[in-house]
Amino acid sequence: MDFVKSFSWNTTAIPDTVKGAVAGVAAVQAVVVGVSLLGFGPAGIVAGSAAASFMSTYGGAVTAGSLCATAQSIGAAGASTVAYGVAGGIGGLASAVVPKVGSLWNSTRAAFGG
Repeated sequence: MDFVKSFSWNTTAIPDTVKGAVAGVAAVQAVVVGVSLLGFGPAGIVAGSAAASFMSTYGGAVTAGSLCATAQSIGAAGASTVAYGVAGGIGGLASAVVPKVGSLWNSTRAAFGG
């Protein structure tokens, strides 16, 4: 028990790219949960839900690839492994690149008296 009490999380030891990758994967999961909460589910669109109202705007003809069809696909099957991988990669890349761009911007502004 003393080991558990003495253990502390040192988040500064976790590289920014890992934090970004985790954030990217969490964002995909948030979309899956959000779509489900709107009423797009594994058994179809839930009656009386926001998803049902949205589907009614299509007048009974939901076209393949539309926002409604895509949301229903996510609600029915969840996100693919590829989606998690891509989001993790984008998050990791963004967290590695964005600070460098910000630093370059600040250096450039300072060089021109900004």
